[in-house]
Amino acid sequence: IMVSIVLLISFISRSANNVGKDVEPKTLTKEEVRAQAVELTAWLKTPAGQVCSQHPGWEKEICGIIAEEKVRIGMTKEQAQASWGMPKDINRTTTSKGIHEQWVYGLSSYLYFDNGILTSIQN
Repeated sequence: IMVSIVLLISFISRSANNVGKDVEPKTLTKEEVRAQAVELTAWLKTPAGQVCSQHPGWEKEICGIIAEEKVRIGMTKEQAQASWGMPKDINRTTTSKGIHEQWVYGLSSYLYFDNGILTSIQN
């Protein structure tokens, strides 16, 4: 079962990196599969790996940022909340262009979202 999971993860990661390209799938040796399984198992024990194991659709880079309790422009509200926790207050404005939110963290830290995506950080 572990071999199948590793192969699936490997395939998905190769597919995502080669969208729109004609790439022949690589056949892995038993040793390569084992090495990938060991690497994946070790990574899943890291803080970033633990975040990604709870949110399998998130990219490794995002999981690493969240594990460091940081945020970056382009994160979803769910990702920002996973990193910084629930805000003390949320100020919401609805316009013809969508929903704008200001998340208030303490006295001087704010996150701004447009339609669920982090667009500005103030701290």
